[in-house]
Amino acid sequence: MSLNPINRDTMRQLKCLKDQEERVTKINKLVAELYTSAVELAMCSSQTCYTYELSDDKDFILKNITQILECLEELFPDCVVKHTLMARGRDRKMYDIATIDDANLPLVNTIQPNSYIVIDWS
Repeated sequence: MSLNPINRDTMRQLKCLKDQEERVTKINKLVAELYTSAVELAMCSSQTCYTYELSDDKDFILKNITQILECLEELFPDCVVKHTLMARGRDRKMYDIATIDDANLPLVNTIQPNSYIVIDWS
C-alpha cells in the first residue's frame, strides 16, 4: 500500500464509501445468484417461474429490495420480477397472499408466510 496524503474531508467519508462499496458488492452477488438459478431452472425444467425465499440476510435484502428488483428487471426485461409475500395453502401449494382478497384469506394457512422474490417468464 502506497502512502498518499488524505485530507480531512476524505478521511470523514472513508467509512461511508467502504460501506457503500460493500453494499453494492453484496447486491451484485445476490443478483448474480438469482440470475444463475433462474436460468438453470429454465434450461433444466418446464417450469416458468423461479421463486427465491428471503431467508438469509432478509433484513439487508428488504432494505435494498428496490435496487435488487431493478437489477433483475434489467436482466429479465420481458419477465415479471416482483417481491411478494407467500404462504402455503391447505392443499400444500404456495399462494401469493400479498394480492389475495380478505374473503379468501382464511383458506390459506398463514401461520408462516414469508417474503419471496419471484421471476416469472410464463
